[in-house]
Amino acid sequence: MRHHFALPCPRLLAAAILWLLCILTYKTACAPLSLDSSAASPRLHRRDVIPSYETIKQHYVEDKSKATVFYSGLGPNSKKRLVELAKDPKVRGRICEESFRKDAAFPGLFCDKRPGMSDDQYKKFCIRFSKVLAERASGTAYVVLKGGKADPKSIWTEHELPALQKNGRVTSIVQIDFDSGKKSPIWPKAKLRRREPEQVEERQQEQQQQQLEGLSSLLARREPGRAVGRSTPPKGAAPGKAAAEKARALCVKVPLRRVKLD
Repeated sequence: MRHHFALPCPRLLAAAILWLLCILTYKTACAPLSLDSSAASPRLHRRDVIPSYETIKQHYVEDKSKATVFYSGLGPNSKKRLVELAKDPKVRGRICEESFRKDAAFPGLFCDKRPGMSDDQYKKFCIRFSKVLAERASGTAYVVLKGGKADPKSIWTEHELPALQKNGRVTSIVQIDFDSGKKSPIWPKAKLRRREPEQVEERQQEQQQQQLEGLSSLLARREPGRAVGRSTPPKGAAPGKAAAEKARALCVKVPLRRVKLD
């Protein structure tokens, strides 16, 4: 007895083939792309339009010989002038593009807008790498501004400046005017030392005691009859004690610089 096997419906066969192709295409598109040949290198998925904070941090290039230069609100066509200010011998700094390494996943300038990024995504990307720059900066940090003021809602004001102030390795922040190149420190600001009332009173007593001892030693060396205000010391009092009493009275009534002796 012979068995006859019927071929499947052409439509079902085409649907199955199409389903298999979709699965293979999805897996290929989601496959991770290696940044370099090293085993410890971070990996960036092709679906990730915005690099993660850890990926950006691992791309940072340490260079303590150069200061970190930030900028805000410069507008278009300002790159050449910005580089000139950063390369100033008194600054010896580097901007964002020089602070990160390039590889297969990040060709060209690291801080540029990536293909497929929206404006909101690019702003989020800028916040991430700005945070890395501020956290890894050391020594004196610089910021280039126009007109001496930054937008209160800018990345510099909301993210970079607070991160720099929290960074214990940053000693000062200097502002550079974009047009004139004038430099002015903006942090840390000079703070008035506030003393406790007890400390002020104690210091005043120490100064008064020093004045008293100075006058006492000076008057004790002079003849009792030549003391200021009296021809002879009080009866029953030693010359040294009389001089100390006179010196105490002078310290209370007359400033030290105005006392004149014959």
